[in-house]
Amino acid sequence: IGATQNVWLWFPLRFLLGFSVIPLYVLSEVWMIALAPPYARGRFMGVYTSIISLGFALGPATLAVVGTQGWPPFIVGIVAFLVCGLFVFSVSARLPAFHDDEQQGTVRRFLPVAPTLLLAVVVAAGFETAMMSLLPSYGRAFAIGEAEMATLLTVFIVGNFALQVPLGLLADRWNARGVMLLCAVMAIVGCALLPIILGTSAQWPVVFFWGAFAY
Repeated sequence: IGATQNVWLWFPLRFLLGFSVIPLYVLSEVWMIALAPPYARGRFMGVYTSIISLGFALGPATLAVVGTQGWPPFIVGIVAFLVCGLFVFSVSARLPAFHDDEQQGTVRRFLPVAPTLLLAVVVAAGFETAMMSLLPSYGRAFAIGEAEMATLLTVFIVGNFALQVPLGLLADRWNARGVMLLCAVMAIVGCALLPIILGTSAQWPVVFFWGAFAY
């Protein structure tokens, strides 16, 4: 992508990038769920999600430092992928394997078992993609600079980093369904408030807590 300015070529390249990256999230979450003890799964997944969020936050924060022109942002991304690949390679022998045929299945078989879960995954993926890709462009309609919008996106993700563990503890001790409902309602509230608070000092705390609940 960094080597060409052909926007039509960017579309298939971005598709291939997503095609190769998303399975990493799926596999890592499956491994984490398998490794975490059931009584503390919420806490383990909270820590896991916080670490992922920290990585996400470093992305727009990096853009605010190195800018969006030329090779520097691409080099940062390439190096990050190489480093992460080395981490995965170094622990690959210790990751849980899945050989039980009962654990195999298809989306068609899974859909009637957990339709709400699959719908939540679709909504979450769409929300995350829209935030990462479109929030900086959305801010330009409010005459907000590129660097400030990148910083705001970082604050959004840092909110997720800061509050995932408390939300995980709440899910373990209270009710996972209730926590999910609370997060869904607060995510909707954040969406409704965004055009009102964008460009004001209220944008920073609102976006922080919006990120925490939405993720």
